[in-house]
Amino acid sequence: MRVALDLDGVLADLHSVLLEKFSKVANRRITVDMITRWDIADSFQPDLTSSYYTAWDDYEFKRISRYEPDAGLFVGLIREATPVDVVTAHAERSRSSIEHWLALNHVPYDKLVLVGKGNGSHKLSVVGEYNTFIDDNPNLAGKAPSSVLVFLYSQPWNQQFRIPSENCNVIRIHSLREVPELVGRLGQVAKED
Repeated sequence: MRVALDLDGVLADLHSVLLEKFSKVANRRITVDMITRWDIADSFQPDLTSSYYTAWDDYEFKRISRYEPDAGLFVGLIREATPVDVVTAHAERSRSSIEHWLALNHVPYDKLVLVGKGNGSHKLSVVGEYNTFIDDNPNLAGKAPSSVLVFLYSQPWNQQFRIPSENCNVIRIHSLREVPELVGRLGQVAKED
């Protein structure tokens, strides 16, 4: 078993930093709770859409907070059971900033995998390397093969995604706190088979 852990929207609250800029351009306050679609950035002006893909280069990474104060602890617990790679849709030029942010926030990981800018579908290109994804992208959850387990990290922009009752490979989670126990149980089931 190997886990792919998303950065933006699961570990890092990049959205709040970007929304400060979007709010200034829109001349109204836009908050994370107002984002109800995954592709919302596509509706902004082109220069704002590109801001997402260059954000780790353009902003002081120290300004980007964690979604969960104990994220590093939970990721460490997951790593006790299986390797964890941070897999994100950012370009190679962002590597240094992201590595510094992960270290500053005490998030342990085995590898940092940058799949290039994109809407998250680039992650499907590495899906064969992982049997578990922790991600906030509803499109990834909907397109992942049934052999891949997806923990869909609950966010306002993925609430429209409904997990079909026959789909047992997608599990909605509300905190990384839930994952270590679930991964441990899955590892135990795999040993019994």
